[in-house]
Amino acid sequence: MFNFFKKNNKTVLVDLEKTEKEGLITREEFLELKIKRTQRELDDLKESKKGRKK
Repeated sequence: MFNFFKKNNKTVLVDLEKTEKEGLITREEFLELKIKRTQRELDDLKESKKGRKK
């Protein structure tokens, strides 16, 4: 299971293989979404560290 996205402050887990079989999302789309989310989380972490140094 992969941590796919957050909805209403609840984490929604998506089984990548299942969604691919059902045609809901391609592997490329899934990985693009994971990259975007990871980048946002990294940016948030960097911002929080900047706030602590001040």
